[in-house]
Amino acid sequence: MEYKIYNYIKNVLPEQMSESPSDINYNTIGLHKKRTFVKGELIETKYYGKFDLATKEYDDLILIENRIYNRTEDGFVYKRDLTSTWYKIDNNAGETKTTEKFYSSDESIKEGETRRSNIVSRLKLEIFGLLGQANAYDFLTKVFTDFGLYRDGFKGSLLNKVSTLDESYLDDIIPDSDPNITIRNYITEELTF
Repeated sequence: MEYKIYNYIKNVLPEQMSESPSDINYNTIGLHKKRTFVKGELIETKYYGKFDLATKEYDDLILIENRIYNRTEDGFVYKRDLTSTWYKIDNNAGETKTTEKFYSSDESIKEGETRRSNIVSRLKLEIFGLLGQANAYDFLTKVFTDFGLYRDGFKGSLLNKVSTLDESYLDDIIPDSDPNITIRNYITEELTF
C-alpha cells in the first residue's frame, strides 16, 4: 500500500510510493503541523497535507509524532522517546519508527526554559480570553518580571504573586468549568508541573 507522504514530494516514481518513508526529512516538504502541548511539553505533532486558512481546518493526515519525556525526580528531562507513524493512502496507519534522544545537562536546562516559555505564551493568550483586555493588561503588567523569572526556572515568585495579588477579577469563576474553578486557581494549576 502506498504512503500519502509521497504525494507531497516531487519526482517520486510510482514504484517508490510503497517504500518505507522513515528516512524522509518531512520537515522540509511543506506539510502543515498541528501541535499539542501539555504543561509546555510538545507531546504530539500531526502533519497534514492540507490546511484551510479560512476555516482553520486540517486535512489529509500524513504523519503523527508522539513524544514521551522521561524526567529525573527534580523534573529535568534526561530522555525523550519519539514515535512516528506514517499514514497510507487508505488512511490506515502504516510504518512506525521509535527513536530516543538523550539530553545532556545543558540541553535539559534549555528544554526546561522552552517548556516554561511555552506555558507562559499559551497562558498569556488564555488570560486575555478569561479576563478581557483591560484586566489582562493589568494582570500581565503586575507579573511581568515574575513571568521572566518563571521562564528562567524560578517558579516561586510568580506562584506567590498570583496567590497574593489583590485583584477581584482573579477570583471570578471560569464559565462552564467543572468543577467550578477561579481564574486564580486555573493560572496556578497551569504554572505548576
